[in-house]
Amino acid sequence: MIREKEIYSYIVAFIAMLAMSIAIYLLASEDDAENTRVFNRENFVEKEIELNPKNFSNTHKIDVEIDKVNLEIVKMSSDLERMSLEYAELVEEMEVIKSNLDWLNKTTAFGAYTRVMLQALPQTIKMESLQDYRSQVNIRTYEISKAIRAVSQSQEERLIATERIDLEKLQQLNSLYKALSNQIETLIVVSGDYSLALAEARDFLKERQVWTYSNAPIWKNIFNLDTKKLFGVTSPIRFITQNIELDKVRISLIYLVAFTMILLFLNRWSRLKLDLVSQRQKKVFGNPLKDSFSNSIIVLAITFVASSILPVFFFTCVWFLDFNWVRYPSILYDQIMIASCALLWSVGFLYHLSRKQGMLELHFRWSKEMCHTIHYRIRIIMFPLLITLVCFYFFRLTAQENDAEILRILYLLVVGLLFVLYKSVLNLGDVNDHLPAFFQSGVGFFVIYYSLLGSFFVVIGMAMLGLYVGSWKILVLQQLNVFALIGVFLVYQL
Repeated sequence: MIREKEIYSYIVAFIAMLAMSIAIYLLASEDDAENTRVFNRENFVEKEIELNPKNFSNTHKIDVEIDKVNLEIVKMSSDLERMSLEYAELVEEMEVIKSNLDWLNKTTAFGAYTRVMLQALPQTIKMESLQDYRSQVNIRTYEISKAIRAVSQSQEERLIATERIDLEKLQQLNSLYKALSNQIETLIVVSGDYSLALAEARDFLKERQVWTYSNAPIWKNIFNLDTKKLFGVTSPIRFITQNIELDKVRISLIYLVAFTMILLFLNRWSRLKLDLVSQRQKKVFGNPLKDSFSNSIIVLAITFVASSILPVFFFTCVWFLDFNWVRYPSILYDQIMIASCALLWSVGFLYHLSRKQGMLELHFRWSKEMCHTIHYRIRIIMFPLLITLVCFYFFRLTAQENDAEILRILYLLVVGLLFVLYKSVLNLGDVNDHLPAFFQSGVGFFVIYYSLLGSFFVVIGMAMLGLYVGSWKILVLQQLNVFALIGVFLVYQL
């Protein structure tokens, strides 16, 4: 009985497969027959023109398109000439700079010129839009070429009236599109070369900017200061009143006060939340049944939020200054601004980590005295650091592109505050007990201590000599290394 059922199932499957094969064959044959019928019929050429998306039989539309393409060719020629000129000027200018580097590096004017040139260089060349435009032109050229072939064939076979399609205008339009396509191709090639030259010039100028004197040595100006050298302008008060938009001050002040109140509320909430979670964690800390690593994760997440309040407030203050200023380009999103916010966030992060019953005390088992000392010293330095950075950006707006000694003085003050902070932390008696085994030894701790504090003297010395950009780059690199070391040490103690 079972074998009969199997035989029947095989027969049914075979019949189904045979039916499907016959159906597929018939459909394919029908498609082939339809294609043969369509492509062999006598009025195919006429139908091809009629079904074309563009109506080539309208002479007025062709005339309008011819005029439009002519204008595009003129515009593309102008863009090509302009870009070729900019490319040639850039190459020539870089050759002149490279051939005179020996004496240019010794002048502060070259540092100012480098800053201006870096800002003036175009950021990007829109190659994608040119390539898309080229594709559109090539598609249109193909459509016209297809229509020309169809019209030529129809005229030979006398199937349609020659009055319906103006062959000469189509050929003229086709030649114009080909000329436009050649212009685009040339512009793409020149744009590619110009993009490479821009990238090389930007890298070269940034490299030279590190070792170029942005300012004169501080001892040449500090004993001969006037208002121009100190603030970058002759009359700072008059300059400030001329460049502040009083109409914006009132409404922006409302936003500043409202946002400050929100940040104060968040600061109060985060502190209360940290106290609550820390007390709960202290009760169960070390209990194998009740203690959970999730408590530390919650504390760490709230600490991240609380640490962001100070840089957000700083950003709000700088936004208030930038929003009400008239002439100077925006300084909200440049590298110095980002580095300043990161610096304030890291200081706030260490401040909240070292708080009473915080992460360092409970989770990492640092001594209460050590955490209290770090917390207290950061609190002393935190607000002077914030005020100094806000003043730095205010006088940066005032000085604009001019050299101002007040900026160097404020920068040295920031570096000095960081030096005092790190030196006070490293001088704590039992700080090396929390380091990995290698750094607890005399040699390991000596490497950290003097490499960290010694780099501050390099930063200060370069700033005093006038190598301002190089000093700033080394300071940023030093802070990144410090944050990486702190992260490694914290992970080591998990």
